[in-house]
Amino acid sequence: MPRPVRSPGSDWMPWKPAADGAARLELAAREERYGLRGDRAATRAAVKIAGALSWTAPDGRAFSEELLAVVPYDIVRSDFAAEMARRDAERRALQELAQRVRALLARWRAESSPDR
Repeated sequence: MPRPVRSPGSDWMPWKPAADGAARLELAAREERYGLRGDRAATRAAVKIAGALSWTAPDGRAFSEELLAVVPYDIVRSDFAAEMARRDAERRALQELAQRVRALLARWRAESSPDR
């Protein structure tokens, strides 16, 4: 059984282990605004995506890893431009996590290979 992972921001994302021979990925997203001007308007924001990845190898060994991607972006005066910036930040955060997931699964598969 994988060790329980207390991922960054686990207060907003429950974690469950993977079933035998399976991988499980859970993600939760949050947006944080900061960089307040004198008129109390936020000028910066960040998309945070936290997650936990667990994988149980066919031989029964369990692996787990915490994931976190934080991508900041500027909030501009145009609602459309601010929304496009937020969507772009989400896309970049998900791409970053996808690259980490691919690398982790490849490493775990190599470690559990019978040829090792």
